[in-house]
Amino acid sequence: MATAAALCPCLAWLKPGSSTADKAMVRGALGQALLVAIVAAGAAMGWTFSHHGANVVAVVAAFGAAALLTLFVFTMRPRSVALGLGGLCVMAWVSAALLALLLGAFEGNSAAVADLGGGMACRVSVYGSAAADSGEDIELFERHWLFDYRRAWIRQSAVHPEDDAALGPGMSELAVLCRARVEQQRTRVAGPRP
Repeated sequence: MATAAALCPCLAWLKPGSSTADKAMVRGALGQALLVAIVAAGAAMGWTFSHHGANVVAVVAAFGAAALLTLFVFTMRPRSVALGLGGLCVMAWVSAALLALLLGAFEGNSAAVADLGGGMACRVSVYGSAAADSGEDIELFERHWLFDYRRAWIRQSAVHPEDDAALGPGMSELAVLCRARVEQQRTRVAGPRP
């Protein structure tokens, strides 16, 4: 994603022909760069969609737009610059896509979301494996109609609890309330623990 956003200045090097198709291709590339930049900036600032499916669609669309932008680099002039920069961009995109797949497979599994009241909500997800550290990620966020804004995030390790960071003022109480609400949900779904 960052690669595609970094490609935006490269669009100035393009020398579109006078044909309508060339101009449309440049406008399409600018639109794709804008989509990638909006999704990447929103995620970096802590904004996500309230519904998980919408987040998945946004990330897949941004990766698709980044792929098209990466291929668009090959239309630059001179050809030697296009081939060199295009090869680097393809390698960066493939690396980013593989990293996203790995993080999606091993990070943040079995997320539970609970409403805390007052426009606040939380998400608790489990991370780790038998060969590495494991524990829970707790994310506190504000709900704004279709969007969530992350207020705090903390990783609580089950293996190394002494390394856990402290939450800011007012957030630690919400984290305790979050854990209690999520535990209530899990108990309701799975039944009481023996």
